[in-house]
Amino acid sequence: MKKALSVVLSVALMATSIVVMPKETNAASTGKVTLTVEKLSIGQGLYTEPVQVTINNGDTVKTVIDRYMNDNTLNYYYSTTSGWYLTSILGADNSRVANIPNEIANMQDVYTYSYIGQDDGLLHEGKGISAPNTNKNLGNSDTALGEGDYWRMSGWVFTVNNSAVYSGKTFDREDGKDSTNPTVRNIYQSGDKVTVKNGDVIRVMFTLFGYGADVGVDTYQATGVSKINLADKTELLRAVGDVNSNKGYWTVYPNVNAAYSQAATVASQYNPSQATVNSAATALKNAIKSPQNPPVGTVKIKTAKNAKGKKIKLTLTKTAGVTGFRIKYGNNKKLKNKKKKKQQAVTVKTTKTTYTTKKITDIKKKKAYVKIRAYRIVNGKYVYGKWSAVKTVKVKK
Repeated sequence: MKKALSVVLSVALMATSIVVMPKETNAASTGKVTLTVEKLSIGQGLYTEPVQVTINNGDTVKTVIDRYMNDNTLNYYYSTTSGWYLTSILGADNSRVANIPNEIANMQDVYTYSYIGQDDGLLHEGKGISAPNTNKNLGNSDTALGEGDYWRMSGWVFTVNNSAVYSGKTFDREDGKDSTNPTVRNIYQSGDKVTVKNGDVIRVMFTLFGYGADVGVDTYQATGVSKINLADKTELLRAVGDVNSNKGYWTVYPNVNAAYSQAATVASQYNPSQATVNSAATALKNAIKSPQNPPVGTVKIKTAKNAKGKKIKLTLTKTAGVTGFRIKYGNNKKLKNKKKKKQQAVTVKTTKTTYTTKKITDIKKKKAYVKIRAYRIVNGKYVYGKWSAVKTVKVKK
């Protein structure tokens, strides 16, 4: 039996939006989940890039959203008419411009129906609800983004690990009989009833058409709208969230940074292929497992002159990305320490481009030797470049 979408729309408008300001409780942490808030259906990318949210025992999708929103001072509204439902996020649509993907614009029409009398008959009203497009939509009257914005079947939906949790409830028809007529609020199990566990990926997505069908959720039995088959981004979003949890640490590694940039780009696309998603996720996870240190180039000794007291005064080439220099000098060309042969070599570090050594003893044939290499500190560890060629310095005084 076709669904009475006219009933759907009227029911959806009856719910009350409430500003939420929940108070956090002190509870034992049981892990982390990855959360995204997505506006891909209107061509605005990710409102919240994949972020890790700490969870406590008994947490639900609702408490995760509450915690993230409050930790980041974001204002939003919710309803409890059909269980907990996110109705609107304030300031989430500052541009108020929708660039609706063609895949959504080309979705099949849906027709409204009205129930007649006390029987099961339906009267076709002949009013088709077409999918919106960039040039034909209802727009948005303010910068908040929520149900009713841009189109009549819009609102916020969520999935956990790429799966929606449906309510399975029945609702009253206009003729008093039970029906499974949907609204964007009651197709799904309410957010306060869906518990989460460590490692879950929660996607909160703005839907325009089919109460989630346009973002890959199967709502056909409730709406008659066939879903758009979109790639499963669970592993990709989790990997991007891992980097975002400590972005400054990870992105100093060139291979991680390159893989992360590609993965973040794919994550923000509406309809990448599953192969593209899998490739980006695998590349990023492999890079995280084997981060490669940034290269440290070979530096040169600009000048090396004899200084009074059998010392060497060095001027080093300034090099971008270098933390400092390691200098090795001594009285033998191989710069080794061998007491029996009176061979001496000293190694020091400096962050300056000029340096004067200490006195060099047991110099033979008035010659001293020096070489340098640059280093940089990467996440608390020294990463060295190659040694320069050994430079010979005549010591006359």
